[in-house]
Amino acid sequence: MELVLVIAILGIIAGLGMGSYANFLRQGSLDSAANEIVATLRKAQTNSQASSEDYAWGVYFDTTNKDRYTLFQGKCATTSSASCRVGGGGGDCPGSESCDMTDKETVFLPSSVEINSAAFNSKIYTMFDRPTGKPKSSFDGNVVIQLKGGSQQKTINVSALGKIE
Repeated sequence: MELVLVIAILGIIAGLGMGSYANFLRQGSLDSAANEIVATLRKAQTNSQASSEDYAWGVYFDTTNKDRYTLFQGKCATTSSASCRVGGGGGDCPGSESCDMTDKETVFLPSSVEINSAAFNSKIYTMFDRPTGKPKSSFDGNVVIQLKGGSQQKTINVSALGKIE
């Protein structure tokens, strides 16, 4: 009888522990995705600073599919413009500007994580200026990721001065 009671108690503890472990893993995937986004933003910033051909680098956040973001490289006729972005073949350069944009790397988020929102001066991407590494938009921006079906979120901020956290 005592053995059955001990096994039942261990079963209950194990069941509670598995639920906590699953939540721990989901939180870990959110933290990991946030760290990966920060690393990609810093890579775009560093690549822009190092570019010898006045090419800017940026990161585009797919808020339609919500499961990916893209590191891209591009050049506008006016280097001060932050209105260039190619995604799936087209560009959104204003007026007569000519763009030369190339997607370099698409990163898929873990299956339990999705993009909630991205806001970079009313755009869903940010580009970094050469050689300063500051966002071309000259505004603070952020991207918010979350666990699917949950309320846990992480916000990654990009300041107008180029600080990414």
